[in-house]
Amino acid sequence: MNLEQKKRWLELPDVLAPSPNDKAVLIQLSISPEFVNKNAYIKRRTPIFQLWTHVIGEQPPINNISREFIKDPPTLMTLGSATALFMGVKRPYHDDDDGKEVGVYVLKPTRTLRYEPDMACVARACNAPINCVLCVQVRFDKACQVPDKDIYGMITRLEFVPCDAGAYHLPKAHNQRYTKQLW
Repeated sequence: MNLEQKKRWLELPDVLAPSPNDKAVLIQLSISPEFVNKNAYIKRRTPIFQLWTHVIGEQPPINNISREFIKDPPTLMTLGSATALFMGVKRPYHDDDDGKEVGVYVLKPTRTLRYEPDMACVARACNAPINCVLCVQVRFDKACQVPDKDIYGMITRLEFVPCDAGAYHLPKAHNQRYTKQLW
């Protein structure tokens, strides 16, 4: 990975996402540089690759990544592909005592990327966990909004969580996990 690529793969752009108030209206979200930098520092590259692939909807800008998109490629998607949006995580979250201003977009990719050290390419396409959904957490509180840049919130985390047995596109125990489902 040359110096330009190394710098670029850690500089994730702002993304568009359906609004919590109206799925048809798009809003702009930033991606937490702290989340990206901490994961890069401890050499957890998989979450960064998954942000590129499943949130930004692009191949990560790393050497030879195109070879992973030739046969059985990862599922490219954006938050516009979310099957649901929940609000409130029913636990403390940063400065929010009860997580009421945290949204969770739910995605269901079938293929994803993982970090795998290799001389040709450090990412490998693989099956996403079959009984899981990808939950993307967004802080919608005032501290994460940047009105002059039209930033409505900040993506602070993403993770695969088990899915509900009755609805494979929703997180397990979503009624207990989250305050309400917005759409």
